[in-house]
Amino acid sequence: MIPGKIMLRKLDAGAATVFLMVLAVHLLLRSSVRKYYASHLPHYDSIGSYTFAYDVLNTYAAQGWWAGVKHASGFGLSLTQPMFAAVFAPFLSSTPQSLLLYNSLCLGLLCWALYVLCRALGAGPFKGVAAAALPLVPDAFYWWNGGLQDWQRDPSYFCLLASSFFLFFRHLLIRTTASGMILGLAIALTILSRDSAPGYVLMIIGPLFIVWFIALVWQKRLRQNIAALAVPALIATAGAGVYALFMLQHTLARFGNVYTFYSWHSGFLITLRAQWMAPYEVLIGTSTGLGAAARVNLAVIGGLALAAVILALLRLWRIERQTLVRPAVRMLLLGGLWAFLFTMINLIGIVGIGSLPFAQVKPMYYPTVILFLAAGVALIVSLHSRKGRGFAAAATALFAGTLVLSAPVRIAAKTFDHDPAHRAALPTLIKLAGEKPGAVFAFFWHDGITADTLRYYLAQRNQGKPLQLGFSSRDGHAVDLAMGIPSGSNVANMQHDLLHATLCRADFVVVTTQLERYARDDELMFIFRHGRPVVEGIMKELHDQPVFDYRWYDVPLRLYDNRARSRCDKTKAPGA
Repeated sequence: MIPGKIMLRKLDAGAATVFLMVLAVHLLLRSSVRKYYASHLPHYDSIGSYTFAYDVLNTYAAQGWWAGVKHASGFGLSLTQPMFAAVFAPFLSSTPQSLLLYNSLCLGLLCWALYVLCRALGAGPFKGVAAAALPLVPDAFYWWNGGLQDWQRDPSYFCLLASSFFLFFRHLLIRTTASGMILGLAIALTILSRDSAPGYVLMIIGPLFIVWFIALVWQKRLRQNIAALAVPALIATAGAGVYALFMLQHTLARFGNVYTFYSWHSGFLITLRAQWMAPYEVLIGTSTGLGAAARVNLAVIGGLALAAVILALLRLWRIERQTLVRPAVRMLLLGGLWAFLFTMINLIGIVGIGSLPFAQVKPMYYPTVILFLAAGVALIVSLHSRKGRGFAAAATALFAGTLVLSAPVRIAAKTFDHDPAHRAALPTLIKLAGEKPGAVFAFFWHDGITADTLRYYLAQRNQGKPLQLGFSSRDGHAVDLAMGIPSGSNVANMQHDLLHATLCRADFVVVTTQLERYARDDELMFIFRHGRPVVEGIMKELHDQPVFDYRWYDVPLRLYDNRARSRCDKTKAPGA
């Protein structure tokens, strides 16, 4: 048997340890999630995924399994998340901690992929377990927006993307039909995991297949390896076909809406100055942003690094250079470097995401973590211990155990205190929304309780959900109150259309009485830059309607009851 051609036909102790490690992480994160959502509102970027999953579970409970599956196929942002809810519906409840199982399964696939790659590279089970713990290192995976405990699509999508990457190199080493099928399935799941996934699969995983194909042609070994190449490619292509059938139309509409991507193409230098440290901040952490404390993660990573240096100085282990220069290891590192470079070039040079804060854009940089994981695997398989298996077992237990057991502490460090008084208005707003199923809410304030928040809680209770105000712009795009300001847009027309839509279509309107917040030149959203005339018009026309005043931290908010629509005739319809 040639070096590295190891086939794991049965579960070994190392694989069982990886399973137990992922199970422990799942249980610890589940406890953190349950405690968090007992006192905190759901996060903006995961609230829609949660709500749709609750809808799937409600559909299953009312109409059965097939109806739940059909409903799940209508979520254009991801197919794997709602399908998970549909398939596992009998075992799930409408709570974030129950749906966390999906993230844990994706994390488990990545940990297993790292483990079997190490074994395929000739490393023992202890090194495989250490490599499997590497995804628990990055600081960004413990934020409440986009962390492993959050149902934002990015953490699960990254786990699937990285799994595909490492399973490719494992398949390159063993080339069995089973490994090809697993690789193809992982790529297909990645494609279906979120709307923007195909581009990254094409540009990160695609070149790996192209280089492999060229190498086989060059070596005149294509005929002998055609099955190994074709099996994963065909399964991945089938996944792409499912994507085209269920998600492509929604994706094209979303990415083609200039009112949604309001800071794209901000310029190379502007983006570079603002974002060049993002990969470091994803991995090590940052102290900028609400709940962004990185001190605990720094202590964990620093402590493990210090222990590794001390052991190296004591000559208890060393790096074998021969392993590092093996072709398989070098290709792994080059692949990781390509994933890093493509992500940075795409976000900074092509998309140009501008100076958006790190907390808002950090999930976009998750693919850069592939380089860290690849380097970690290369380092781990190259380590040679001068001691026996007892020392290797102790070192692995220390490394993996520290990362697993510190997970709740790292999450707690990023969990900001939430005064229950700030949620005091929630019961009243839920009651109003429940009085008229399908009521339209127009929130001219995007922090705290929003229309999405009300939809979340009513879906969780299996009650009719409210809608958020939306309308069509004069150039044919679907817009809502989160729209941006495309260059060349007619601000006066949009202000008029927004006021008309609010007075004629919204049942409840929420504004802040601090009108200066709607006239800020540094804002990228339309209502906060050009919204003052609209809000002034709303307050003027609805001044005699029932109101409910409440606060979100230091911001006074006012809800107008516009169910009578008595002021609709005060504005002309767009184009009239």
